[in-house]
Amino acid sequence: MTSSVVSDVVIRKKMIESIRVGNSDLSFGEYVLAAGSWSGVLGKKLGLKLPMQAGKGYSFTLNDVTKNIKIPTILLEGRVAVTPNGQLMRLVVRWR
Repeated sequence: MTSSVVSDVVIRKKMIESIRVGNSDLSFGEYVLAAGSWSGVLGKKLGLKLPMQAGKGYSFTLNDVTKNIKIPTILLEGRVAVTPNGQLMRLVVRWR
């Protein structure tokens, strides 16, 4: 497997026209922004608002949650993030 570094993204009319990889400009029909906790920072150049924050801790997922929450929630006092996904509920507990 080879790896390449994307050094720039060319935007035209609020759309990605191409990405610069090495000395080449490459164009595709679709692009995936998969930079983990850095996706929010990189998304700003693309005009995307991705409210992401890195964190350390433990997580677990509950299956078959029939009355799940509708929006992601942060329980500040307990240092817990709760994320719904259909009938799944993911909880992340952050340790000090």
